[in-house]
Amino acid sequence: MTMVDRAGNVRRLRAAIVVAVLLTASLEVAARDLKHKPWVEKDWTVWTTTDCFNILHYSPWEWIDEGSGRLTGGTLALPENRRSSNIISLEFSSALPIREAKLRTLQLDDHYIKMTPKKRQEFDQAHASELEQTDSTVKIFYADAWGGRLITGTNDTLRPSELAFQRADGTYVTPVSITLLTDPSEITLEGYKIMYVFPRKVNGADLYSPNDKTISLVFGNELHFDKDHKQFGPQSPVDFRPQEGGGFRFPIAEMMYKGKLEY
Repeated sequence: MTMVDRAGNVRRLRAAIVVAVLLTASLEVAARDLKHKPWVEKDWTVWTTTDCFNILHYSPWEWIDEGSGRLTGGTLALPENRRSSNIISLEFSSALPIREAKLRTLQLDDHYIKMTPKKRQEFDQAHASELEQTDSTVKIFYADAWGGRLITGTNDTLRPSELAFQRADGTYVTPVSITLLTDPSEITLEGYKIMYVFPRKVNGADLYSPNDKTISLVFGNELHFDKDHKQFGPQSPVDFRPQEGGGFRFPIAEMMYKGKLEY
């Protein structure tokens, strides 16, 4: 099959999925906001497994879209005849509540409460760095993957793209490093995972302040990687070209945690 034929098949596949989603939209139950928000109501040391799951899926620092918009909690009932799903995930991995939820999950998995004092001390020492405040970088995890049954023998996702913060003054801040976490040979079948690392300050000033309204992330051109899964090529904001309509907006008021803007 030629690249042209394959591209045509991918376009037809995407069109079919869009039509299917539109036709079944009336059968879907919209996701509802969580009734309880553990990052507001509880200290992280008493979060339950469910609390951690909700934080890592529905909190202000997570964006997961299975084709019907951002999930915010509750139940999303997908029709039985839906055969494929393109799952988009974005996470502020450097945000303290996200790091706490991941560490608390490890505690629960390892039965931390039942450990001897010595074992707890060893656990705490081994994971102490995971809660250290990062003042130099912002880490954004992004994934675009396929879930559900396959319609054809081959699936495809949108190609990995550049990503940049757009500040309140309209300027762009590009990553200091980009790492592809998926083997390139698996992208066309399974999708991809990327870690973008950004500077937290520009010219001595924070990227955002609590007085700003939103944190904005926008896509740029397609990424190209070397054999070490790192991007090569210019990363200067001057060379960044935003895609029209492609990106995410996070309300800053919702990202306040313990009196501080976390991202």
